Amino acid sequence: MDRMDRNQGKVDGFTLIELLVTVAIIATLLAILLVALAQVRGRGDAVVCASNVRNLITAATAYTVDQSNYFPPAHIDLSTTNLHRWHGTRESTSQPFDFDGSPLRDYLQTAQITECAVFDPFDSGEVGQWGMRFEESAGGYGYNARLGSRPGNENRPTRLSQVRAPGRTLAFSDTAFARSITGNDPEQTVVIEYSFMAAPHIVFADGQKQPAVPSLHFRHDDRANVARVDGSVRAEQFEWTYPPHDFYKGDNEQVRIGWFGPQDNTLFDP
Repeated sequence: MDRMDRNQGKVDGFTLIELLVTVAIIATLLAILLVALAQVRGRGDAVVCASNVRNLITAATAYTVDQSNYFPPAHIDLSTTNLHRWHGTRESTSQPFDFDGSPLRDYLQTAQITECAVFDPFDSGEVGQWGMRFEESAGGYGYNARLGSRPGNENRPTRLSQVRAPGRTLAFSDTAFARSITGNDPEQTVVIEYSFMAAPHIVFADGQKQPAVPSLHFRHDDRANVARVDGSVRAEQFEWTYPPHDFYKGDNEQVRIGWFGPQDNTLFDP
């Protein structure tokens, strides 16, 4: 009877250890859920970005139909005035480009190129400085300048019929430059806007070549959305890059700017 009385008087409840274990389990499950949600959101952003890249190659192809088979010009008088590029125009080199002057404007039928949701370039906030969003109208995307500018005549684009392998030749992609924010320390690397896809090598008229500054930006979980001339769009995996370049001294590998595929200009040459 004494034992029964003692048991009847006992009140069930959580011990402190049980409570702590329960809280830890809930926290772990929440952390897993947040990671999963971030991954889903990232995949969603990558899909939207791929759609933006597809719209660019679709607009460029439509342009060729109306312009005697020529691709949109990559730039006009780049080596002199440098006021006209495929994504817009500007009145001076200290100003940003305005999409209203883009040759693609009437074909995209939007107020601007839709910007990649995960592209977050560095902005110094000072007009005229290198960090200014002067290429913001490109949306974080770059054009294969070899389609919009022929060797020996920078103002003459390539014709669609001159592209030997449309299913291989690159047209648009996620792009950026890696730059040291201090000017000389690669560990202080940020990304800045750049509106062209750089081929691995710069080739000179005498046949000599040198490494180029990479610009394909593998910002989507180590992948970049890439459109080819035939209109296909694929997410390509980061494969290789060059070490910090004297031009900007940014750590390309740190911010995943480089190339995929062969270490030559095969994918870029029309």
